[in-house]
This record gives sequence, C-alpha cells and structure tokens, in this order.
Amino acid sequence: MKNLFYLIMIVFFLYGCNTDDNSGGSDDNGGGGSGSALLVKKIKTNYSDGSGSSEEIFHYVNNQLIAIEYDCYDIVRYFVYGTSNKVSNSYRFFDGDFDINTFNLNDVINDSETIHTEYIYTNDKLNTIERDGIVYITFEYNSTGKLRNMVVNDYHIDTYTITYENDKISSIFVSDETGDSYVLTFNIDDKINPFHELFRQFGIIGSDGCNSYYNYMFIGGFPLLENNIVTRFVDNNPREPATYVYMENGTPEAISYDGSNGNRYTHYFSY
Repeated sequence: MKNLFYLIMIVFFLYGCNTDDNSGGSDDNGGGGSGSALLVKKIKTNYSDGSGSSEEIFHYVNNQLIAIEYDCYDIVRYFVYGTSNKVSNSYRFFDGDFDINTFNLNDVINDSETIHTEYIYTNDKLNTIERDGIVYITFEYNSTGKLRNMVVNDYHIDTYTITYENDKISSIFVSDETGDSYVLTFNIDDKINPFHELFRQFGIIGSDGCNSYYNYMFIGGFPLLENNIVTRFVDNNPREPATYVYMENGTPEAISYDGSNGNRYTHYFSY
C-alpha cells in the first residue's frame, strides 16, 4: 500500500488546456495571484536531530506560480498553464543550481531524465493523468460532479473510494489489487491550508518534498482539503498529531510534529 503518499488529487480540479511557455522569466516571487489569501513563498525546515535544515522555494512570475525548488533532493517542478490559468503540464527534473531567470524549458523537455506529467480533461473534468505517456491515474465522478473513485497505477493498482457527509469528505476507503485495504479519517482544523490555496488559484497539485508535513496539509500528497489535518486515523488508529501556529488571517506560519523516528520536526512558512 505504498500509495498513501500518492492519494487523491482532485475534488474541485476541473480546469486546464495547453499553452507554450518555453523560457523562464523574471522571478517576481510575488505570491499575489488572483485571490486574496497569502501565497506561500518559502518553507524552511529545521531538523531537531542536528542534521541541518532544508528549504522549498516557490517561484512566481507575473503573479503565477511557475516552479518549486526542493533543495533536499535538488528537485525542481516546473509548471505550464492552460488558458484557464490552471496547470496542464508539469516537468520534474534535477537541478541543484536552478535559476528561474536563465532556465529554458526546451532543455528540460529534451532531457531523458525529466518526468513529464499531462492532465487530460473530458467535459471540463480531469479524466486522466499520464506520466511520460503512460496512464497513471484515472478519475470517476458522482452525479453531483464530486470525485467518487480514483485508480492509481504505480507499480500496482490502488483504488480510492471517497465518502461524503454534508458535501465534505468524511472518509476514504483504500484498497489494492491484492485485497489489502484500510480506511482514512481525519480531525481537521478550520484554518487556511496554503497548499489548497495554490491548488484553488493555479491547479498546483502533488508534492516532491522530503518532509512529512505533507501528511497534515495533504491527503496522500495532494491538497484535497481546504483546511489542515490535525490528526490522521488509519482504521481508527491515530497517527502523530500536529501543532500549528497561525497568523491573524488563519494562515499557518509553522507546523510541528513528532516523526516516526522520534525526532521533532518544525516547518516555517513565509508568504
């Protein structure tokens, strides 16, 4: 069941076409976007075991999130947008000296190690995600247009079935092709999830970071929820809870939790 980190992606993700943007631009590092909520610019992680720190840097060009750097693995994700201002293609590659001002997308596309992800729509709904031309995720919706099932083909096939109460996700049943299964439920705060804000404005989804705070702001690696997870439950068994520090507008500026290795992790958000 390796796909607890490759779960849900979309309840509201219904947009996107194609665009051509084959060169970098000046990084305004804006965080402005089309909405009123603050957009994250940087996340710094301090490791309590003394192993140092890491950063994730969010690059904005013309108030649009263009790239995210993850210095823990020297990974960059670069985003190409459709006409609706939602991501239609993304490119994941290694670059320890990434510079948004000199970056050229054509070089990345022609690199055999680059991972290309394409989002395919039917009637304005995300139908399929392909990774390097191979079907990776397929989606099914209920009669009201909400995501009902997602099938992930990543080494083996996992199926995710979502249950709603009062139009909000109450649980997710996860099963794989071997017959193993578990149920995810959550305790959730009422504050702003900064990654859902990126998703809402730009369609930015998924993560390539190396820090476990994704377990609290994402479900299985995707910003499905508008708010933040305080405690996750797997078959009613609680996992490590998180503690948040919030700004006045309800946006988190820090999250702390105990890792499975016993170390305490704290992540600081800049906007």
